[in-house]
Amino acid sequence: MKKTLMIIVVLFVIITLGIVYSQVFSPNLAPQKIFPKNLKSACISNPGIITQSVIICGGRYFDGMEIRGNDIKVKCEGSVFDGGSNPSRPNGLLIDGSYFNITVEGCTFTGFPENGILLKGPSNALSPISLTGVFLIDINSSGNKKDGLKVGENTYQIDVVKGKYKNNQKNGIHLVSEYKDPLRYLVNPDPYPKYFPNDVRIFNASASDNGENGIYVDGTGYIRYLDDMEKENNTIIIEGNEINNNLGYGIKNTDFFVKRFNDAWVMDGHYYVVRNSITHNVQSGIKVNTERVQTGSIRCDNSRLDDNKLSQSDIDIVYSNNLLN
Repeated sequence: MKKTLMIIVVLFVIITLGIVYSQVFSPNLAPQKIFPKNLKSACISNPGIITQSVIICGGRYFDGMEIRGNDIKVKCEGSVFDGGSNPSRPNGLLIDGSYFNITVEGCTFTGFPENGILLKGPSNALSPISLTGVFLIDINSSGNKKDGLKVGENTYQIDVVKGKYKNNQKNGIHLVSEYKDPLRYLVNPDPYPKYFPNDVRIFNASASDNGENGIYVDGTGYIRYLDDMEKENNTIIIEGNEINNNLGYGIKNTDFFVKRFNDAWVMDGHYYVVRNSITHNVQSGIKVNTERVQTGSIRCDNSRLDDNKLSQSDIDIVYSNNLLN
């Protein structure tokens, strides 16, 4: 009996040490999703404002919904949110605030006067706490007046997996922040930071048939010093998507770059565009450009790394994309 007990204790110690070792020396670099508890089997038919995990009954709802809370999972069973009847909700799905760990699966958002989905963190604090850990699975956000999915300022760890972001009048998916840093912008700068979306991963989705671009990484209005942007150490991954038949560009990257300095002071980026099918777009399949112009509102001085640069636009790693027509 004592021998058996001793074996159990030794095994327990070995397993515990193994777990600690793996976490310290082999960390999981992917976003950590802690999914909410299992949903109750009963569904609801009056979504509106969501404050806890729910299943939404199948059917058509002539309104949008807003999620306010943490550790929430929303699953749709053939639920279609059709906009236009409630002027107080111009977006199909709105998540706005310092919330974390939210999953939305299987919903359709169409016909909204602004965006099918709008994600953004708070922008009224000197050290804003980002909207963190939003997981969009198999969403259909199509036929909206602006973007299918707009990811705004102060957002972190946004995963888009599968789904359709099609036939929107502007972009299928739009990453954007318009922040006028007081150190860089001279006329009416923003008093509080609006950091660019960070750690955004778009996998196996369709961003097609949109009026402008399939996916637009838009830093045109993000007025910061280049060395400040380097310190943000952003990650953007666009992989395995269908990006076809857009009237603008398949993927457009304007005035934005993702770089960081590693320990050896070598530039090492985290912006990947890989294994996408980017075909039959009216303009370029992938466009990397700068559109920002020099004005008297933007400060350039020799004390910063960007003394001769107003802006920069990069995608670090591009490979194995299917680019046709």
